[in-house]
Amino acid sequence: MPEIGGYYLDLTTTAYKTMVVNFVNLVTN
Repeated sequence: MPEIGGYYLDLTTTAYKTMVVNFVNLVTN
């Protein structure tokens, strides 16, 4: 199911972006 695959891919991408943003904030602060 492409829809479910895209859904999980979107979740993973969002979690990855959040992790990167948190890491950058931790380093810069």
